[in-house]
Amino acid sequence: MEGHPKISDRTTDLEKFVADGNSVVHFQLVRTAEDLRDDKGTFHPAMCHQIFNEQETIFGYENLRIDIKLAAGSLKTYLGIKYTSKISADLCDGVEPDNIHEKLDEVLAPNYLTNFDDFSACISTETEAFRPLGELVSSFTWLARNEKQLPEEREPTENGGVGTSRNGSKRSNGVNRGPVEKTFVIYACEISDPKFLAYVIKMEEFLLWFVDAASFIDQQDEKWKFFVMYEKYKTSEGNDAYAFVGYSTVYNFFAYPANIRPRVSQMLILPPFQRQGLGVNLLSTVYKYYRADARVKEITVEDPSDDFEMLRDYVDAKDCLKLQSYSVDNLKKGFSEKMLEETSKHLKMTKRQSRRMFELLRLRSINVNNDKEFKEYRLDVKRRLNIPYQKQENDIKRMIRRKCNSVELQQAAQIDDASRKTELQSNFQNLYQHYQNIINRLDKFDN
Repeated sequence: MEGHPKISDRTTDLEKFVADGNSVVHFQLVRTAEDLRDDKGTFHPAMCHQIFNEQETIFGYENLRIDIKLAAGSLKTYLGIKYTSKISADLCDGVEPDNIHEKLDEVLAPNYLTNFDDFSACISTETEAFRPLGELVSSFTWLARNEKQLPEEREPTENGGVGTSRNGSKRSNGVNRGPVEKTFVIYACEISDPKFLAYVIKMEEFLLWFVDAASFIDQQDEKWKFFVMYEKYKTSEGNDAYAFVGYSTVYNFFAYPANIRPRVSQMLILPPFQRQGLGVNLLSTVYKYYRADARVKEITVEDPSDDFEMLRDYVDAKDCLKLQSYSVDNLKKGFSEKMLEETSKHLKMTKRQSRRMFELLRLRSINVNNDKEFKEYRLDVKRRLNIPYQKQENDIKRMIRRKCNSVELQQAAQIDDASRKTELQSNFQNLYQHYQNIINRLDKFDN
C-alpha cells in the first residue's frame, strides 16, 4: 500500500494528525461488563501495515484512539473510534483523511457493534451462552504467571498437570507473586461445520494484526482443520466459561494411495497469553492428534516464520530426546538410519527435520570449547548446508556442456569459490545461533 503524501508546508501543524497505527489501536478480550471500566488487559497489535499502509500510520485525526473489544469467548465485536478533531481540507491541500471504518470493514467480522452500551449489555449473555465447537482433544491445568510477572515460558507436565520442580513443589520461576492455577482446553474443529465457519471469520480478525504475510483460508476447502485453544474459567456465579486464547490451522494433503500429509499452516497465541508455554502445548497437541492417525505418513510445516521455527524446533528437540537413537552415545556416532526410522515411526517427522534435530542435539552434547570436537561438528553441518551449492554447481557444469548460454547461467557461473564459502560460513553462524537459543531453552526448562 502507498503511504500518505508528504506536504512540505505546515509540517508542524500536520504532525498531530498523523497517528502511529499500532499505538492507537487497543484490543481487549472482555469477560464481564466490569472489564470495560478501564484499560486493564488491553493490548496493541504487532503490526498494521496489512490494514492501513506500509508506514503503519493513520492520517487525518488528532488524538485518535481505536478500540476493538471482543467478548472473550464468542468474539462478538465492538468497534469504537474517538478523536478530538479531524483535519481540515485547507490545512492538507484537499487530501482526505483515512476512512478508518472502510479499512476495518475489510478486517472485522460482519455485524460488529458500534454502540458501547449495547456491547456492554450483551457481555453477560455472551459469556454464559458460549460453548466451544468441535471435539475436545486436550485439557490441562497449571500455575500460570501473574499478569505482572514476565518470566519465560513454563511447561505443563505430560499428563496435563501443574509443573513441579524435582522435589515435587510447584514451580514459580523464582517469583513469588501469587501465580494462579488456570485450566486450558483445545478443540479440534472441521471447517465443514457452518457454525464453526462463522467462528473462523471472527478468529481471523486477529490475523492481519499479528501474523505477517497472513492470508485467510479458502472457506470452501474442507481439507482445513482447526485446533482452537481456550482458557476455561468460572464466572462469579460459579458457571463454566471460556476465553479464546489462540489457534492453529492444518491443511490435510492427500498422499497416495489412501493417506494424508498434514501441513501446519498458521499458529497464533494472543498477547495476553504469550510467554506461558501455551504455544508449545498447542503444537504438541496437533502433533499428538496426527501421530495417532495411521493414515498420516509425515507432518510438515508451511514456510515457518522465525518465531514459529523456534517453537517447532524446541518441541521437536524435546520429542527427539525421548528416543533411544538420539541418546548422547548415539549422537556421537553421527546421523543414522535408526534416527530416521524412529523419528518417522514415532514422530511422523520429515527426513530434513530429523537431521536438523540431530545437529541441534549433537551440539548440545559436545564441548564447544574443545577445538577438535567443534571442528568436526562444524564441518559436518557445513557439508549438509553445502548440498544446494554443490547441486547448483553440478547443474551449471551440465548446462555449459550442453552449450546453454543464458544470461542467468553466465552470472551463476561467475560466482567465485570465496563468495560461496563466505555465504556458507554466514549460514552456519546463523544456524549455530539458532540452535544455541533452542539449547538454552531446553536447559532452562528441562534441568
